[in-house]
Amino acid sequence: GTPAVLYIEYTPLGGSASISPSASESPSVSPSASASPSPFDTFCDDFEDQTFDAWTGTSGSPAITGNAGLNGSNYGVEIQYNDSPGYAYHQWFNNSHQTWRVEFYINKNNIYASGAASQHIISLFDGATEVAWVQLQESSGNEYITVFMRQDSGSLSSTTAYTLAAGDIKIDVEWIFADGIGSAELWVNGSSQRTLSNIDTGTRFPDEVRFGLVSGTQPSSGSFYIDEFCLYDTEYTGESASISPSASESPSVSPSASISPSASESPSVSPSASISPSASESPSISPSASESPSVSPSASESPSISPSASESPSVSPSASISPSASASPSIGAVGSTTWGHDTGVLEDNILDFSGRWTGTGTILGGGDTERIELEASEYMNSDIVETGVQSIELLQNNYDVSGDDVTLRYRHGATPAAVLGASWNDYTVPFESLGYVQVRLESTL
Repeated sequence: GTPAVLYIEYTPLGGSASISPSASESPSVSPSASASPSPFDTFCDDFEDQTFDAWTGTSGSPAITGNAGLNGSNYGVEIQYNDSPGYAYHQWFNNSHQTWRVEFYINKNNIYASGAASQHIISLFDGATEVAWVQLQESSGNEYITVFMRQDSGSLSSTTAYTLAAGDIKIDVEWIFADGIGSAELWVNGSSQRTLSNIDTGTRFPDEVRFGLVSGTQPSSGSFYIDEFCLYDTEYTGESASISPSASESPSVSPSASISPSASESPSVSPSASISPSASESPSISPSASESPSVSPSASESPSISPSASESPSVSPSASISPSASASPSIGAVGSTTWGHDTGVLEDNILDFSGRWTGTGTILGGGDTERIELEASEYMNSDIVETGVQSIELLQNNYDVSGDDVTLRYRHGATPAAVLGASWNDYTVPFESLGYVQVRLESTL
């Protein structure tokens, strides 16, 4: 038989749309440059002088306030959610260093999102390309930290989301750029919490860092604080450098992309899915099988999950950890999501099938050609996505009309554990999510 190719996304009905910048977009604010780039050296700023003079320049209007002083300091950077992007940037001569580490303190303060929202708060750039970043997400009253890397192919890899507690939290993130063995790790208050491995990033050589509200979608109101920033080109040791701002260079942001599965040739289904809550022309999830005998092709492009009747953005970070049937399942993404396709994706999260979908089927390819193949009686399950309580529409083949439809099912619950204990439902029309959703693709052969 022939293979079935599937793309999945989800759109929350009635949510507010949040669209991540695509791979070559850069913020609309024009940076104000100061110093010229110099060779890299450890760079730190505690903002106690109430200026950004240590940085190469700023873009927009990042603010230093007394309210934002964290870890016992007097001043820090306050990010207002109703602001346009505003950040400080530091640039240096590209010196081909492979290991980069940032440390900073964050306090989520009183941010409030009526729907789902996400922001890049620390970003590393290689020229005009954003190659790694830390994302702050809000959904259903909770805040999350997720770490991303852009592979040499352009596809994205990310950790699963980490729930951010109240108070001053110390964050350390280490990225290692290397051919096939690149990696990332997130530490929270000195304890390792999330990792990525085997990432192909050998051609990425950062020469700029951005700190603040670099890009993303803002929630309804409130602000958060970040302070005591340091950037190193050495591995994490658990120790912090003394903070003394040094003159530096200037960053520029350009977040990107997503993943989309393509058709294959074996009697199987290859779904590419995405989840993305948004208030717009709601995208739905529509897995499709490619040319396999008993599967009829569907007119949609790539499977995705997106809340609400609107143009749903799709989220598709890749190579992350998919939840297992345990008492404390992890969350794969927060907000609108797309799996299996990168190019032109509108959802908040752009994810791969690899590392996130599990089952008896086979995951092949990568980037826009990633796909799931399903033989007779085979299935694949997604990781769990936090959608919030809202109407959700599932789509398959939303970004590639060449796939065929397969059986699309879902289950949901008020907690990740409740999702794993729930029964599967056949998807036919948008449904009201209880807060968390998992998607399943089954062969029609």
